Amino acid sequence: MTKFPFAFVQPYLQSIDFVRFSKSFAELVLAKIPTAGNVFFLDNSQALLSMVADKEKAAALLSIIDAQSVLDDLAVSYYDCLLFSLPVAGEKHILVLVDKIDPHVVRRFGDDWLTEIRSSLAAEFTLLKQARVDMETGLFNSCNLHYLLEGISESSHAGMVLVSLPPKGVKQLYAISHVRRAAALLENYLPASTPLHHLGQCVFAFVPVQSDDKFLSRISMSLIHYLKKERFSHVHIGYCRGELLVKGDRAGVFRTRVLDDAWNALEAATLRGPFSFCSYESLAYPDHYLLKRPDESLFTYFRKAWRNTERFSLVRFIPCSSSTLEQLQAFLDDNGYSITKSKEICLYLFLEQADGDKAVEAVEQILLQFSVLHKKSEPQFSAGIGVYPFCKFSRSDVIMNSRKACAHGEFFGAGSIVVFDALSLNVSGDIYYAEGDLKMAVCEYKNGLDCSPDNINLLNSLGVAYIFLNQFNKAKQCFKKVLELDTENFMALYNCGLVAEHQGKNDRALHYFEQAIKAYTSDEGEEILEELRFTLGRLHCEYQNYKSGLRYLKDSSEDLEKSSRVGQLYRLTGIALCGIGQYKKGEKMLQRALQVNQFDAEALSVLGEQYYLNGQGNDIALSFCSKSVELEPQNIGFLLRLTRVQLGCNKLDDASENLRLLIRNKKLYDQAAELMVQYYDIIGNSGRKLYWQRKCVKN
Repeated sequence: MTKFPFAFVQPYLQSIDFVRFSKSFAELVLAKIPTAGNVFFLDNSQALLSMVADKEKAAALLSIIDAQSVLDDLAVSYYDCLLFSLPVAGEKHILVLVDKIDPHVVRRFGDDWLTEIRSSLAAEFTLLKQARVDMETGLFNSCNLHYLLEGISESSHAGMVLVSLPPKGVKQLYAISHVRRAAALLENYLPASTPLHHLGQCVFAFVPVQSDDKFLSRISMSLIHYLKKERFSHVHIGYCRGELLVKGDRAGVFRTRVLDDAWNALEAATLRGPFSFCSYESLAYPDHYLLKRPDESLFTYFRKAWRNTERFSLVRFIPCSSSTLEQLQAFLDDNGYSITKSKEICLYLFLEQADGDKAVEAVEQILLQFSVLHKKSEPQFSAGIGVYPFCKFSRSDVIMNSRKACAHGEFFGAGSIVVFDALSLNVSGDIYYAEGDLKMAVCEYKNGLDCSPDNINLLNSLGVAYIFLNQFNKAKQCFKKVLELDTENFMALYNCGLVAEHQGKNDRALHYFEQAIKAYTSDEGEEILEELRFTLGRLHCEYQNYKSGLRYLKDSSEDLEKSSRVGQLYRLTGIALCGIGQYKKGEKMLQRALQVNQFDAEALSVLGEQYYLNGQGNDIALSFCSKSVELEPQNIGFLLRLTRVQLGCNKLDDASENLRLLIRNKKLYDQAAELMVQYYDIIGNSGRKLYWQRKCVKN
């Protein structure tokens, strides 16, 4: 029998609540106590010394606390302040100091009134916590999100990130465990200072510490990588930067707008593929977008120039210093360059019958003469050059190609002159990739490969984009071609491992990852090495190669200790230690994993089995194993462990029901058959026991 997932839990206060809800709790205290100025929540009495400026008063309050044998009923007044305690989980107390009260008011407070205030505040704090917390996940809810936005509405800016993790291929009832697992992983990923909210339907929200586009783009891609490795089939992220120009009465408008903007970005992200993100700014302000398609009037202008021309180049100048486009335009006019067009923050120059080399030569001469004329020593303009004919591109494509050449030139700094080529398409593809538009990134990489079919960078980039679009066979073809060109290419080997792992071929994945770590050089970066070591450790543990797994996990532990993967590191290390017989150390690591994530189903399952095998309490062993199955009911391995523990604890009815499910699973048939032998031995049915013993021998 499965349990109802929303069992009633008696509401209670925790120490962390006085950090999470400190502002709201303080407002409740100030509303009850007239003339009060400050409210402090302290987790220990020594914190009084830093909170209270008057050292004599601080010492007096400390002496009052020290005189109390227990703090359960502490409620005292002193000159212009009140001090009382509130019980929290774990047999602890929070001290509430209400300071800067009118001394005449304090003198009128009686002991009964103080006790009543203390009791009523504890009840109100609990109710407020219930109102702001989502029952399904234990995270903050949408009500708290609105309150949070109201509290920061007078800041100069405030970003908003929405994350959608829709379940796929699971029963509706199992979706609850999906949401809880998603919540735990996201909470582990984000820093403790960033509160996470669940808005329902597996949509999460948080306000990032920074809200510039580059930061949000990096965190989005990093989060997608993280969740994809955790086997989520769809990850969509929408974000916005809520620049504020108004305050006060417009706060409500801001709250609505920032959520609307992030929601629109999330909707756009869902159309970009299974793993994607979108910035609201790229939707609302396309003119600022680096690869925005030029205005149609530009095509009309140059169409007359290139109509009867079989060869030409189009140069796009962009300023990189104090010189203006108007000055450059005047210089070009004076020197006989008649076909030019100023548009946006750039100037276009049409060079008839000029190939790439001639165009570069002409541009170098123009920029040199301009600098001499205006007595400038530093570069004044950068230039991107689109050439026709080139590969399969039409005349009309040349305008956009010159823009992509400029984007390519940004890597070389001010004064760069770049002719559009296959590498420019790699750069433009990377820009689309960084913006979360994977479909457009694929188009750019493919166009680049049309120009340079054996370009290893383009092949690797296209393969990675295919992985995020769940087109694994196409991705594998890209990486295989790279390995034909370079048998020890680290990125291709690593990505082949990722493809094999996503396709469920973990033996092949392990083979590729082992080759990749041999091909690794420091040029690849430390971050990917840490990830590779962790992946190898995980896969070796799955194949019960625990010594090899521990070696890789130990190598990656120093950096992962500070990352969002720390809970997984503890869990895998615990499993590996138990696997080599170091049970005590293994149990400690599994316990640490559960401290990081109380919903880590695998840690619960393995730790529960270890408690049973080592005689450390059948009740807690059953509880842990049962909880793991509740969290991930589709994981048949957790059910196997639970059944093994149930048989050992003589829970025969429950074990019998689970055995009927296990015996149907081909992968676990042999282990299930052995448990059948054990079950019929316990109930004394020798005939059925013999039948299953024969089944075990045959297999």
